[in-house]
Amino acid sequence: MKTKHLFRLILPLIVSSALFLSCSNDNDDDLDDSGSLIDLPSERTFILNEGSWGGNNSNLTFYSPETGEEIISDIYYTQNGKLLGDLGQDIISYNKDMYITVAASKRLVKLNSAGVETASLSIPAKFGDPRYLAADDSKIYLTVYGNPGYVLKINSTDLSIEDSVAVGYNPENIAYSDDKLYVSNTGYGSGNTVAVINTKTFKLIENVEVLINPNKIIETDDDLYVISYGAYNSDTWGFDDMLVQKIDEDTHVVTDLGVKASLIAGYKNTVYGIYNTTPLVKFFTYNTKTRQVSEDRFLDFTETPELTAATFYMLSINPYNGDIYVSTTDYSTNGDVYHFRNDGSFIKKFESGGINPNNAVFFK
Repeated sequence: MKTKHLFRLILPLIVSSALFLSCSNDNDDDLDDSGSLIDLPSERTFILNEGSWGGNNSNLTFYSPETGEEIISDIYYTQNGKLLGDLGQDIISYNKDMYITVAASKRLVKLNSAGVETASLSIPAKFGDPRYLAADDSKIYLTVYGNPGYVLKINSTDLSIEDSVAVGYNPENIAYSDDKLYVSNTGYGSGNTVAVINTKTFKLIENVEVLINPNKIIETDDDLYVISYGAYNSDTWGFDDMLVQKIDEDTHVVTDLGVKASLIAGYKNTVYGIYNTTPLVKFFTYNTKTRQVSEDRFLDFTETPELTAATFYMLSINPYNGDIYVSTTDYSTNGDVYHFRNDGSFIKKFESGGINPNNAVFFK
């Protein structure tokens, strides 16, 4: 593994205005490298490290899937000369940019495809912590904690807040599909609905009843998939509750898939799930066409046997080629990231560069 040291990268470039000089990338004219200190390959993976509560140690790691060798463990600091903040909650890519919520620091950050900050928003005091993101039609949609909680509609260019709509107590994950937003109303362990918002009118139009404490939600192949965690105040609460349900996009009929997952992701006509349980981690795939569930492991651990009993924190899939990225955590030291092909074959393991690597975005 080849790690680029921060000061080796930037010292030759330090002049009075060096932090904001443009550096072009001839490999891909579609990528926005304005303001970048460094040239990056055209294929780019960025991994958000959540950090620890109160540690002000969230950061962003760059990884080159083309070579598997170029790794920059805190590219946000490298490019911007400052820390990202406290608790990096979520990251999405949209229109050649990245958007990151930093929950405890109560801000939304916009970066270009080289990791240079181009705008930021401090969440107004009347709202709670920023949580999860979705995007469409030049708008960023952000869930914020509260009772009620809200979804904010934000201009993707300058991050100005254009509107807000109240949903349930402490909303978490959010997904977009066909002019609608689907928002998990966790109720901090007591909620049992997914709010549906019309993005054209920006009004709440329905609450779909699901199992208690819905949290992670994704859209893939024109349907929604949500994990319900179970009631936090239950004597039996734990990973035994992580039930996966499908919400039909047209009818909003809810179907229990009969499997459990801590993490889910979608690619083409497949939903992938990982279930953190002891003594061995479990896996499933769901074919959205045949509606068949397989509980066979979709990753080959021949070269990575330690993963059979690991604690997984991230499951992200590269939308360009289906490559699968997973991470592990012990909640206190830097995590590890594992890169697999879509057929499950192992490619690369590398240190994430931060605590709790929780999500990845991709550019090509």
